[in-house]
Amino acid sequence: MSSKKIALILALTVAGARAGATTVSPLEGAFFESAKIYVVVAVAVLILGGIFAYLIALERKLKKLENEVNQRNTAK
Repeated sequence: MSSKKIALILALTVAGARAGATTVSPLEGAFFESAKIYVVVAVAVLILGGIFAYLIALERKLKKLENEVNQRNTAK
């Protein structure tokens, strides 16, 4: 996935979260006033991004191993 798509998804997620919140609880207000909500969102995005990057790398390694096994089986 390109970085432009990721940035767009992140922007839409944050914009949607802010637009959908019509009533603000005291806890939400505290998070927005101190800008901690952005830290929470950034940490969540980093964790999910790391998980997706790990899964993509794992898939590539698995595909490489599958190709090696297939080549060995056809060579026999």
